[in-house]
Amino acid sequence: MERCSCPDGIEELTINHCSSMIVVSFPKGGQEKLRSLTIYNCQKLIERGWGGQKTNNRSRMSMLEYVWISGWRNLKSIIEVNCLVHLTELMIHNCENLESFPDTLTSLKKLEIIKCPKLEVSFLGDNLTSLKELSIRNCRRMDACLPGWVWPPNLQFLIIEKLKKPFSEWGPQSFPTSLVKLEIYGGGEDGVSGCSQFSHLLPSSLTSLQITEFKNLESVSMGLQHLTSLQHLSFSFCPNLKKVTKMMNLPETLLPSLLRLEIRFNCPVLKERCSKKGSSWPQISHIPCIHIL
Repeated sequence: MERCSCPDGIEELTINHCSSMIVVSFPKGGQEKLRSLTIYNCQKLIERGWGGQKTNNRSRMSMLEYVWISGWRNLKSIIEVNCLVHLTELMIHNCENLESFPDTLTSLKKLEIIKCPKLEVSFLGDNLTSLKELSIRNCRRMDACLPGWVWPPNLQFLIIEKLKKPFSEWGPQSFPTSLVKLEIYGGGEDGVSGCSQFSHLLPSSLTSLQITEFKNLESVSMGLQHLTSLQHLSFSFCPNLKKVTKMMNLPETLLPSLLRLEIRFNCPVLKERCSKKGSSWPQISHIPCIHIL
């Protein structure tokens, strides 16, 4: 099926795995009640065909609250969603030609941008005042505007994965002080060998920190001491990580709030040392929950 004509007044629309779909149309004003939109793996859907007119009709979907778009090859711009004052969740995945993005989404609470290699965005926190959750993963051009980023002022949960610029080269940039949960992923080109190289990014408000795929990371002995509210600390795929205990050998003064330590997936040296029979066990045994996988 190449064309889809939607009924008038629908509130939810899902187009899933329609590989031959080219055009989606509505009757005049028929999309104005739409609240939820999902477009998944519709590679041939043409951008100008959305709405069934030559002029893009996305701007008329003013009641949208939830949007998930994945695998829309022809999508180049979603600037039109600026008018979506009710939009609270926006997820854009695997849109290889997406280049532009709205800069004013004041009601947005959750934003995911994953595998959009051409997208360049400069975040202006004043325009995303309601945003609580942000994920940026595998978007190699996203950090081109990094010096100009202003983080959303109320951001609480952040995932950053595989940007082009290593964390060690981010300069004076820091994450927002409202942040409580952070997941950071390194890359093969990242030269970070110690947490002190990116400790300036980490706000003392953090309660959960996950460090993943820092292949050159050897020590976290320095750089985390200021995280006095940290309750959950996790390391995954850090094969050279050896020294974690120096920051924990004085639990009364360093990381006293830590409740859970996780060492998972390809951290062989650290896993051995932090096991119950390992040399570092006496220094970490005070932590209530230790998960080694």
